Amino acid sequence: MTFYERDKELEAIRKIEADTKSSAKMAVITGRPGVGKTQLVLEATREGNPTLYFPVSRKAEPLLCRDFLDEMRRVLNLRIDEEFIDFRSLFKFIIVKSQELYFNIIIDEFQEFYVINPKVYGEVQTIWDRNRERSHLCLLLVGSDSALIDKVFHAKQAPLKDRHDLWLDIKPYSTAMIRQLITAAKPDATPEDLLAAYTFTGGVPRYLHGLIRAGAFTCEDILKHILRLGSPYITEGRNILLDGVGKEYTFYFSILACIAKDITARSAIEATLDKEIGGYLTRMEGDFHLITRQTPLFSKQGSKNVRYSINDNFLRFWFRYIYHNDRYIYQHDYEGLQQLVLNDYEVLKQQSMRKYFAQKLQEADEAWTIGGWWDNAEESRIDIIATRSDTMQCIFANVLTDTVEADLDKLKILAEPLLEQLKGYEITYQIYSIEDI
Repeated sequence: MTFYERDKELEAIRKIEADTKSSAKMAVITGRPGVGKTQLVLEATREGNPTLYFPVSRKAEPLLCRDFLDEMRRVLNLRIDEEFIDFRSLFKFIIVKSQELYFNIIIDEFQEFYVINPKVYGEVQTIWDRNRERSHLCLLLVGSDSALIDKVFHAKQAPLKDRHDLWLDIKPYSTAMIRQLITAAKPDATPEDLLAAYTFTGGVPRYLHGLIRAGAFTCEDILKHILRLGSPYITEGRNILLDGVGKEYTFYFSILACIAKDITARSAIEATLDKEIGGYLTRMEGDFHLITRQTPLFSKQGSKNVRYSINDNFLRFWFRYIYHNDRYIYQHDYEGLQQLVLNDYEVLKQQSMRKYFAQKLQEADEAWTIGGWWDNAEESRIDIIATRSDTMQCIFANVLTDTVEADLDKLKILAEPLLEQLKGYEITYQIYSIEDI
């Protein structure tokens, strides 16, 4: 299997494995579902020490332990007469065994112990602290629920706080990699094709490679692939979020649906849902990492001109079209749903282009601070403002789907009141269009 944009991550995991010659090491690998975490750690450990793969599925703890023991017997070719009914005893057995043997353990979806037995995390901490210096275990903990993973490792009283030797947050592919993969599969891909791939996948490998395998490159073909009978994408948004957000998922989903439909101010969302949502927004941003709070660049501290956006491209699409229009799904009217998206695509396209070019700038140089500006009524806006204090540079940019509308003079007029904040800066004005993808 080919791995793209993962060389640094592969190298880091292999170094951790090599370092177990001195003592046990713990690595945490996180990222949203579909970014390739599991395949990454399997590839990184393929040629090193023996690797045991333990997926934490939702079953009784004794059954889970039995599965783990079977994997140990198989991979390490050991005769193990002991039986364990709890993970605490099993993990102690494992780490003691690793005092004489060198091996890796991948525990996939580590956060699932919160459902099976949340005491496991504290028990692992105690056993780890007492034995790691004498052990040679390489412990690779993989998790896709960021909120639960943070509770285990980052919260004030987190049981495994500061125990990890490596932390990798696996991101979707960059804009450059999306371009590379699409054009390799379809050399005559148009800028519209590239934007569609970005819009619907956000560079998530599982989605992007799925489109390539299906030969779905145009907006129309992508929609036919995603919105069809039996498509896994239909339930994907719910499956990704349901467990993480908990019992109040209906309300969290409603907020995300509002934001996806361009109801992005807190007051407007509260008016729509008839409910105070401050606490929910805080959790969605800080714990779940689902949304970002945005204010116009250079606005005064405490500005109430706040807007929220959904971070994940696919989830934005899912909540805008699939969650909002489930009647089409129930009636198996997938052609109707495809047409609904196509009719609205220019709006989605505009939003996607703003995010694309901001991301492209950030990928080119992380030193840029990137934001935007809009007035209270959102009648006037500057899509991208990128600043660098080290080189005293600033880029004002607007993103237009229609190149005919390109108007630098209008952009300069909008930017003029902000120039007082940028004395001494070299100012560049830019209009981005579909041809710049």
